[in-house]
Amino acid sequence: MTEQDDPTLPMEELAVATSRLGRYELLDKIGKGGMGVVHRARDTKLDRLVAIKLLSAAVEDDPQTRERFLREAQSAGELNHRNIIKIYDFGEEAGRVFIVMELLEGSSLGDFLKTNIDLSLERKIEILLGICEGLAFSHSRSIVHRDLKPGNLFITKDGQVKVLDFGLARIASSNLTRTGFVFGTPDYMSPEQVRGKVVDERSDIFSLGAVSYQVLSGRKPFAAKTLPEIMKNVLEDDPASLSSLGIPPSLSRIVARALQKDPLSRYQQVTELLNDLRRVDVDELPESAAPDSGPTQIGRYQIVEQIGRGGMGVVYRARDPVLNRDVAIKSTLVDLGADPKALAHFRREARAAARLQHPNIVTIYEFGEQDDSPYLIMEFLGGDDLSALINRGSAINLQRRLDILVQLCDGLGFAHEHGLVHRDIKPGNLRVLEDGTVKLLDFGIAAAPSSGEGSKAFAGSAAYASPEQLSTGDVDGRSDIFSAGVLAFEFLTGRQPFQGESPAALVYQILKEEPPSLRSIAPDLPAALEPVLSRALEKEPYRRWESARELGNALRTVAQELPGSQGPRTQATALAGGLTQTVGNISLQIDPGTIQAEERLGPVSPRVSSGAKKPHRLRSGTVWTIAALVLAASAGGAYVAYRTFGVSGANDGALTEAVEVADVDRAGVSNNDPTPLEPDFGAVPASPVLEVTTEPPGAAVTLDDRDSGETTPMSFPLVEPYPEMISVSLDGYEPATRPMPPVDGELASLSFELVRVQTFGRVLLSASYPFEVWIDERRLRDAATDHNIGWDTGVVTLRLRNTDYFLDSIVMLEVLENLTVRAAVPDLGSLSVFSNPGNCEIFVGTQSIDYPPITRRLLAPGQYRVSRRCPNAEENSEQRTLVVANEDRRVEFRPLGP
Repeated sequence: MTEQDDPTLPMEELAVATSRLGRYELLDKIGKGGMGVVHRARDTKLDRLVAIKLLSAAVEDDPQTRERFLREAQSAGELNHRNIIKIYDFGEEAGRVFIVMELLEGSSLGDFLKTNIDLSLERKIEILLGICEGLAFSHSRSIVHRDLKPGNLFITKDGQVKVLDFGLARIASSNLTRTGFVFGTPDYMSPEQVRGKVVDERSDIFSLGAVSYQVLSGRKPFAAKTLPEIMKNVLEDDPASLSSLGIPPSLSRIVARALQKDPLSRYQQVTELLNDLRRVDVDELPESAAPDSGPTQIGRYQIVEQIGRGGMGVVYRARDPVLNRDVAIKSTLVDLGADPKALAHFRREARAAARLQHPNIVTIYEFGEQDDSPYLIMEFLGGDDLSALINRGSAINLQRRLDILVQLCDGLGFAHEHGLVHRDIKPGNLRVLEDGTVKLLDFGIAAAPSSGEGSKAFAGSAAYASPEQLSTGDVDGRSDIFSAGVLAFEFLTGRQPFQGESPAALVYQILKEEPPSLRSIAPDLPAALEPVLSRALEKEPYRRWESARELGNALRTVAQELPGSQGPRTQATALAGGLTQTVGNISLQIDPGTIQAEERLGPVSPRVSSGAKKPHRLRSGTVWTIAALVLAASAGGAYVAYRTFGVSGANDGALTEAVEVADVDRAGVSNNDPTPLEPDFGAVPASPVLEVTTEPPGAAVTLDDRDSGETTPMSFPLVEPYPEMISVSLDGYEPATRPMPPVDGELASLSFELVRVQTFGRVLLSASYPFEVWIDERRLRDAATDHNIGWDTGVVTLRLRNTDYFLDSIVMLEVLENLTVRAAVPDLGSLSVFSNPGNCEIFVGTQSIDYPPITRRLLAPGQYRVSRRCPNAEENSEQRTLVVANEDRRVEFRPLGP
């Protein structure tokens, strides 16, 4: 398997008295180390080759060593991952304990690097990615390796990376390895390991940084001739920058951050490092050849890298050392110090954008100025901008593309309702995160700050600009709708609607020429999309959609009608394309641009509403009218129906005439008017009545796929054939559908208990130390210093835990829709314990914290029972003490006697 390459640990040749362990036949020795020896063996039961690790006879009688050996089996046995060695079995034979593992063919990473000195940068990054993925999986199971080094990493013959030897692994709740004991290999140990302090996942991240340094440079980062010199280098010195060796600056910064002495300055989780490593561009120029990299710090924020640049400004990724998180900083390239009006304009725009708290708009944390240039601090976003998605558009299905466009409209609609126009909608200003959330960037500051109040000079991206922007006319939210239409056209077809050969030709097309038909470029797109985008791309603002929300709703409707969509069908779609629909005894034949109403023979079944009479209006965009069924009931309960015919025409609203009929007797003749009513359908007997109620009331009722036009509570007579399904819908609640109940007698009723649509907010928990988040008895988040958790709105009770600091705290929060709720995590206090005699073990509660003197042991605030257990049991004693945040509490145990 691998050989132990730690020169500070003794090597022992192990004589195996037998060639068989249970069902395993030992073949030959393939590795050895301080704890044991590894043999190639055959599993005679499964007829396969395996590796068997035997504990050395010299250390086998040591209970703690046996416990560590068992811990390796348990730790690695829990980890089923392609980048972690598989554990098959654990056993004991004739007093010898052993672990059975998969047999790997290849070499340790240390040997691999010695024999492959000309590895490409791409191959080196592949190796580091494999290590990170295995380590991230281990940490997700709360297992810290504690001895990551090239000797414990393996490269198989097919090039796969495997993490080995979890013999020093520590499960978060284990007391097996306590503060004060030093385990590991000094060249790769973290500073806290060297000091014998409690370690967590960040210690593995430091070791990962040391391994990465060696993989990339060919040398150890803290190499020295003696062990004391190595430990001094780990504690005090920084290795030479990898950038000087031609390593890309972004990769050099990743390793440098992993090797920070202070755990709080490192990556807090391997997944963060893994995500950065995946983004490294192997063709990035080395620092010596790169252009000026700009500032190293803005305000309190430490610049990590430049991630974007445009005509107006530059965007950096930076680290906030106070809140210990990554942020994005947008800094203008324009010196506004000499232009107070322009600076004031930028400030107003920044404050306005900062007020936009919406899931589809980037969050702005802070506004500041440095060297007369303003900057914005924003949330740092992963994912891709829409430009990248457009480039691989065929890989994204239509449902997903429409969802992205709907989210864009939701964010725009929110901003417009708060009086802010974006003015630079384009793919580069739209970010799609890994979870599918869309974020709109550069809100309110996209247009160049202007020194002239009221100046209308164009700024932005001409290909996506509206005609009024290009002609420097008045701009409002409808300008953004035009730009969103251009973006949607490109995202759906793969090409922009306006494609001039020169800037002047492009501007002319936008101002004067109509865009091509959507389906002339992408014939597979639904026909319903054509009018939606055509209206968004109208030259005149008043002809466009009135709001971004209207555009979003139209796109949402198209998405709901796609094959396989789970969304509800809309009436407009249900009645489209020459369908026949029936209401009572009226058959509606729908053709493009006209509606015909045909009378069917049979008894009339008019609708009775328990609410007030109101016109029957179809949803937005419908330009035809339906015949109104009018009911008049006499004491005898007879029914008569009148019909009027629809009128179609541009911009016509739904027209319904309600006819009041007075005192109709059984012959169908009004007592007030001797003239018979025409046409006379005659009297019909009373029909069964269906009542529909909802809690809460006010829900729209749909019969099969036809909108009834009424809201609950409502009732209406039934005529066969009865509807099969009754559906109700109410804004803010999940739609519900039930089958028609059996009609037995004069009354059938349906009652719906509506479920509120699930809404979400966020919970932000931060501390200067890592802690886990639990809910009930389930761990929700692994240990980290920051937890940003999406949660259902309402009251939630969370439990914060860190066993090293005795933290076990309950936090109750109310989560609000689309808002972030911040909760305070208690600062740590400390405990110092002194005892005479000094050979007594100190316990906090039931957990040992070492032997005295103990100085400034960090603890969460709270009441504690501190006790000592001495060789002389008569000297055992305990005290209670209160630990306060940011203070040291001193406990002294005195000897027996006066």
